[in-house]
Amino acid sequence: MENFKDFLTDELTDMRISARENKDFRTSDLIRNELDSRGSFAIDSKDGQVVYHLGKGYTRESVLANIRDIDLKFRR
Repeated sequence: MENFKDFLTDELTDMRISARENKDFRTSDLIRNELDSRGSFAIDSKDGQVVYHLGKGYTRESVLANIRDIDLKFRR
């Protein structure tokens, strides 16, 4: 499956978790790219995946470069 456009963002994040658990990194990367195009960025950490729903004005590079500031701004 390579067309993820018809899935909701929440569905994609769950599908990406499953793909990573099954070591299907190709699918995981494709899903990550689709999420990026929607402005939702799945960032992997030692504790699992964290998804930032920031909007289309952001890029993966800007999110990674500013991750600490983003975490502080959106931490509850």
